[in-house]
Amino acid sequence: MMGFSAHSAYAQQATLKHVHIEIDHGALHCPFLGLKFKEYFTNDTVQNLVIDRINSTANFDAVESRWTQDSFLRYAIVQKVGYPEPEIKTILISNP
Repeated sequence: MMGFSAHSAYAQQATLKHVHIEIDHGALHCPFLGLKFKEYFTNDTVQNLVIDRINSTANFDAVESRWTQDSFLRYAIVQKVGYPEPEIKTILISNP
C-alpha cells in the first residue's frame, strides 16, 4: 500500500504536457516514415498518441521530460525518424 501512495504522490507532482506536432506536405502519410514515427513515439513516456495521417499531425501527452522539449522532439523527428528539418511545420507544447 505504501508503494501506491508514493506513486500517487509522484503523479500529482509531475507536470503533464500536451504535445502537438505537424509535419509539412502530408509527410506523416508516408508508409515508411509514418510507421517509423509511430514506432519511435510509442514508449512508456508518451501517452494517448494519436496520429492523423490525413492532416499529418500527431498529438500526445507526456509527463514533463525530454519528450516535452522542443529541441529533443526536433532531434527525434530528424535523427531518429528521418524527416528533413524543414518538414517540421509545428511543435506546440502546452498544458492539457
